[in-house]
Amino acid sequence: MRCAAAIVSLAVASAPGAIAAEPGTTHTGQPGSWSAQGIYLGRNDSYVPQVDIYVSPFSESFAEIRQIPPSEGAAASFILSVGGPLGPLSIGIGFANGGELLWSTNSDALAITKSDAGIVGTYRVVAVWRREDQVNALDISSLVYPVFGDAGECDTPERPNVAAVTWLGEAKILVAAQVPNHSSCRKMGAYKLFDIDLEQMRVVATYGEREGVLKFGNYLGPLLLTLARECEKNEQFCL
Repeated sequence: MRCAAAIVSLAVASAPGAIAAEPGTTHTGQPGSWSAQGIYLGRNDSYVPQVDIYVSPFSESFAEIRQIPPSEGAAASFILSVGGPLGPLSIGIGFANGGELLWSTNSDALAITKSDAGIVGTYRVVAVWRREDQVNALDISSLVYPVFGDAGECDTPERPNVAAVTWLGEAKILVAAQVPNHSSCRKMGAYKLFDIDLEQMRVVATYGEREGVLKFGNYLGPLLLTLARECEKNEQFCL
């Protein structure tokens, strides 16, 4: 199944040399809700002048998340900086409420699941990976939208929440697309899993909830496992 979709490229500031980790709070990681391997970011929109540091599995790369002081009447937004073999780069990720960070097993890629507006969503995924000498940082959510379509059977068009689940290889990632928890969607909360090839920039496989749990259950976070149990009880909440 080929998915032709526009990719939104985030502004990336990259400079020669390594980014040194600044003094800050180092997090070993509270487990995520979307991914069993994810790290919950646990930040809110109130400005806190601190740096949170997240070290990769082999302690080779690290990610820093800091807030930008908000202008009057605006919510604080966040900057993600990456150092080590995967860096250097710095990108704006907007809000971080309810967000998660997901490192690849060998620390050569990471994904940020971020919300546009808070805990309810809408959630999107920014993937960061290196190909040869180039660091790529892309919002890959738009690859999923046309494949997911109107699976939620909503009264008006609604984009799904998209969240990173696990890295499947050097440039392959599994994401979940969930129908928003809105009463206007008859399948609210239900989801599918999508295997995305970042080199080809397309969805290469799709899995419904039941098949997804059988194949990737060990990687699903508690939120997705809970929704899968609801699917087993009531077909209405299945995709």
